[in-house]
Amino acid sequence: MIYPMMMKVNFVSILGVGKRPGGLIITLFVNWVVKPFSMALIGWLFFKHLFLPWIGFALADQYLAGAPCRRN
Repeated sequence: MIYPMMMKVNFVSILGVGKRPGGLIITLFVNWVVKPFSMALIGWLFFKHLFLPWIGFALADQYLAGAPCRRN
């Protein structure tokens, strides 16, 4: 709760977000569309290819169990 005050966030400026929504739209797009799939791809790349000799198939599947692009 003290962190915004320490950073001197101007909460009045939040009311003006509707006038220039470009930054908010880009942030939402990146956080909800780009990041989940890019992180799933990176996880698949690391666990199914790069770390596979060390962790094995079963453990790689367990690590990727929650990924949105999981295939059996």
